[in-house]
Amino acid sequence: MKTVGIIGLGGRMGQGIFQALAQSPTLRGKGGFGRHTKDSASDPSAKQGLFMESCREVYLHHDMIVDVSSASCTELLLNEALNLEFPKPLLIGTTGIEHLFHTIALAAQKMPIVVAPNLSLGACLQRVLAQKLAHILPESYDIDILERHHKHKKDAPSGTTVALCHALKKERTDYAWGISSSPRSEKTIEVASFRSGNLPGMHEITFCSQDESLAITHTAFTRDVFVKGALMVLNALHAYRPGLYTMEDIMKSLFK
Repeated sequence: MKTVGIIGLGGRMGQGIFQALAQSPTLRGKGGFGRHTKDSASDPSAKQGLFMESCREVYLHHDMIVDVSSASCTELLLNEALNLEFPKPLLIGTTGIEHLFHTIALAAQKMPIVVAPNLSLGACLQRVLAQKLAHILPESYDIDILERHHKHKKDAPSGTTVALCHALKKERTDYAWGISSSPRSEKTIEVASFRSGNLPGMHEITFCSQDESLAITHTAFTRDVFVKGALMVLNALHAYRPGLYTMEDIMKSLFK
């Protein structure tokens, strides 16, 4: 049974993953590192000795790592990985880390890393379908992305939206993407972001011509869908060789 260390253990996703690991027949959660590490005396999980003092300690005591923390913590984690002789497989589910892609690529030379800005299976399929539509449909179809999240989410647009834009630009290489404007700019993927209530996440991609509109919508009803996706990736990740992977890569290997 493989052990999984959680970076971001103090957050809702970290706690959700830890609880799911307790029910897994193949994976086990031992502990992790998070923002509550130093002030977690009132946290029930901390009383069980789950919170560790550093990312390095989490690396040394687990077979694999899942990161659902923050960009600053992800950077700390990657620096530790680069300094370890035998780093462990890593799943990064943190968003707002575009500035760390060079460091991630360096670390991926030493270990398998999956970067998944959205851990749900449905969001991954949405990205694949959107890219296919961008390939099939003519440029007379404008492309828009509307996304909604809870009001405490720190990044806008979301990491999922950024990943969608990158997937679309593989087919529309001369397109730019940015905040919606009026009048509309040519060859632009327009993005609108809203933050309200307690919405886990909704992303809608619309292809709109003068005559019709086609939309692909993904809505997460609860964070459980992200937890399930994380366990799906972790169950496959330990068998991967060093390199940089996406959710699409994991899906292809699991659903041949």
